[in-house]
Amino acid sequence: MIRRLAILLAALALVACSNKGNTRVAAAALETKAQQRSMTLAYEHSVSVEAEDDQVQDLFSSALASCKEAAAAKCEVLDSRIDTGKFSSASLKIRAAPEGIQSVLTKLDQHGQVTSRTTTAEDLATPIEDGAKKLTMLNDYRSRLEELRARAGANVDALMKVNQELARVQTEIEAAAGEQARLAKRVRTEVLNISIATRQARGFLRPIRESVAEFGDNLAQGIASAVSGVAFLLPWTLVLTPVLLLLRKFFWRRRGANA
Repeated sequence: MIRRLAILLAALALVACSNKGNTRVAAAALETKAQQRSMTLAYEHSVSVEAEDDQVQDLFSSALASCKEAAAAKCEVLDSRIDTGKFSSASLKIRAAPEGIQSVLTKLDQHGQVTSRTTTAEDLATPIEDGAKKLTMLNDYRSRLEELRARAGANVDALMKVNQELARVQTEIEAAAGEQARLAKRVRTEVLNISIATRQARGFLRPIRESVAEFGDNLAQGIASAVSGVAFLLPWTLVLTPVLLLLRKFFWRRRGANA
């Protein structure tokens, strides 16, 4: 009886060890899969920054300079716009390695107030895998065509057809390789969209100062509008005045006749 109990306990211990081993293997597989997935994510960040009116230009220039300084991080400017009108604003779109993106964000935090930040990620695992399979198939097909060309010998018609097909396949290979390079670049680098605007809080006296500063321009604009109105009304006045006088004379005569 004791011997059977010992055998049963040993069997249970083996089953438990086996289950633990399977759990470790499953956990390791999940971790490996997660790491592989993270290597195919394309990140894009968006930040909104507020600054004083007279600091928007400096902040914009500082962000551009920070991107140029991050040459080792492959930083490149994709789009840049700035408006220095009544209410200054600017926008900037850059692509760089993660460390380059971080250096630009640090510069923005130092010279402006980051009011919002969002991050999105697109998983490119499927298009990358599909592109790799397509390239493999095209390269294999090209190898077979080269073998056929070697066998064609002096058959001119066969050589022409094979060469035409080879040219077409080579074009597809170059296009597929270019797409794979573009996807790989999206994974290696990140995109940062920067929006810079003036602060919402302008103070109690700020609108009054702006109105006083623009008084001369507004007065000139009002006088110009008045002169333009007179210019438009003058021809109608010259036409309508005789008509009104004739109507007045007609009504006076009719009134006198009725009296």
